[in-house]
Amino acid sequence: MCRTTWRTIGGSGTNKAKCDLARTGRTQQDAGMQLPPTFLGDLVATIAFGLLAIVLIAAGYKLFDKMLPNVDFNEELKKGNTAFAIVIATFLLGLCYVMASVVGVVLNLK
Repeated sequence: MCRTTWRTIGGSGTNKAKCDLARTGRTQQDAGMQLPPTFLGDLVATIAFGLLAIVLIAAGYKLFDKMLPNVDFNEELKKGNTAFAIVIATFLLGLCYVMASVVGVVLNLK
């Protein structure tokens, strides 16, 4: 139990949290989570980069398909060729890794 004077604080919470709030003179609303001022801009950037990533991954898949004209990707996948599916999945994961690195560098330039 804390050694400061208890004040009535509404809502639920542990005794320690209530004690900390009473000691600092803050209310539970003051102690709530506050978003940083850059939150909205970061949210928009995340959505934009996410959509761009989806478009680039689809374009990369199509480009990889065009680079191997003797192999029909969709037909091989429909046949249930597991080995081919693993190759495609590895390619897509590698592409995602490179794109995530690029986005990380771009976002850290702020």
